Amino acid sequence: LLQLPWVEDASIRRQWPSGLYIKVVEKQAIAYWGDDSILSSRGELFSPPVIERNSMLPKLRGPEGLHKNVLDFLAQLNDGFNEMGVEVNKLMLDERRAWTITIADKATSKNVVIKLGREDTASRLDRFMLVFSNKTLLDINDVAVIDMRYPNGFAMRKKNTDVNISVFDTAGFTR
Repeated sequence: LLQLPWVEDASIRRQWPSGLYIKVVEKQAIAYWGDDSILSSRGELFSPPVIERNSMLPKLRGPEGLHKNVLDFLAQLNDGFNEMGVEVNKLMLDERRAWTITIADKATSKNVVIKLGREDTASRLDRFMLVFSNKTLLDINDVAVIDMRYPNGFAMRKKNTDVNISVFDTAGFTR
């Protein structure tokens, strides 16, 4: 039973006088990993023969062996994003170790791509939260991409246009 992909744990004991009691615990999927795997709540990758992609699980991707790092970062992101009313749909760590996040507004389901890059991700994420947690400053529903890879600001591209908005200096924003 333990060899089956969806089985987390199994136990068998004898039920007197002539029976067996079998207990099977199913793995809890918390995210898709790449094209052919699922990440369990224990941080383990497993690959069932058929993966139905119709559930609302986030899609994660990263270099081989770094799935726990990506899962840990997802948990960190969810703490801050839940307060903003958005959720992570996709989280990618590329081969250069640069982070790209796709979030969706829970009310409107509109997606926004956030490019964090690979350096100073914590401060860049803090800067994003500082500016976008106050919805009166900027409405992220009109934005397609937010590039946080600048040292003192960010750049945005609006939806349905190729025009970029200038880089903002975030030194003046306060909580």
